[in-house]
Amino acid sequence: MKRLRIGLDLDNVLIDFYSHICDYYNARHGTSWKYSDLKSWYLEHTWGCSNQYVVDILDDFYHSDEHKLVTPIVGSTKAIEELSPSHDLFIITSKPDYLKKQTEEWLLNQYGDVFKSVHMINQYHGEGPRRTKSGVCEELCVDIFVDDHIGNTVEVADTGVKALLFDAPWNRVEIPQHVERAHSWEDVVLKINLFAESA
Repeated sequence: MKRLRIGLDLDNVLIDFYSHICDYYNARHGTSWKYSDLKSWYLEHTWGCSNQYVVDILDDFYHSDEHKLVTPIVGSTKAIEELSPSHDLFIITSKPDYLKKQTEEWLLNQYGDVFKSVHMINQYHGEGPRRTKSGVCEELCVDIFVDDHIGNTVEVADTGVKALLFDAPWNRVEIPQHVERAHSWEDVVLKINLFAESA
C-alpha cells in the first residue's frame, strides 16, 4: 500500500463547525437554526444577512470561549487514528492566520501529534496572503484531498489530485465526475485505502 500525502479541510470535516456556529448565532439572535437547515455553504444565504455580517459573527466566534470548545465530527477521531500510522496528514483550512496556534492546540488535544503541518490560507478573511487550497495541495505534493466545499474539491480535482467531497446538507447536489462523494469518515477511510492500494 502506498503511503499517501493527504490534505484535510478542518471545519465541517474534522470540526463540527457549523453546528457550533449555529448555536452561537442562535444564542445571540433568538433563532433556532440547525446544521441540517444549512442548504448553502454560504451562511448569509440561510441567515438572510450580508457576507460582511457573517465575517463579523465568525470573528466574534473565533475570539469566544465557545470556539475553544468545538467538538470533532463524528467518526473523525477513529479515522485519523487509523490513517495516521500509514499516511502523512496535512491540515489545509480557509481560516485566518491568527488562529493557527489555537488550531494546532485543538488538533493536538483532540487527535494527538499526528499532523505533519497546518496551513491557514486566509481564504475569506483575516490578514496575510490569501492562498488557494489547490495551490497548497500542489506545494505539499498532496495525493488526495478531503473538503466539504464543492468549489474547493473541484478546484483541487482540476489539478489532477484525487478529491473527496465530505457529505453535508449544503453540498447535496450533482457533482462533477472527477470529484467523489464520501458519506462519512468510515467512507473516507475506505476510499483512501482503496486509492492507496491502487496507486
